[in-house]
Amino acid sequence: MVFLAILLAAQLLLKRLRRAGGLPSSAKRMEVLQNLSVGPKEGLLLVRVDGSDFLVGVPRHGPLTLLPLAPNSTEVTYV
Repeated sequence: MVFLAILLAAQLLLKRLRRAGGLPSSAKRMEVLQNLSVGPKEGLLLVRVDGSDFLVGVPRHGPLTLLPLAPNSTEVTYV
């Protein structure tokens, strides 16, 4: 019980230090820029990973489809 209490206190202390700017927070390597629903369980995601943009197809069944996008391009390459 004592160990769990110490662990919880350490976690709370780290959270407060991070919010106060005492510890650097982890950098975001991936972010979802836009989400578009194209069906009941299908969708498209525009995702940025390490500065590169990807169009991700999320089908109802099956694997995800990744399509890298050229920077500042309006062209779409079909796979």
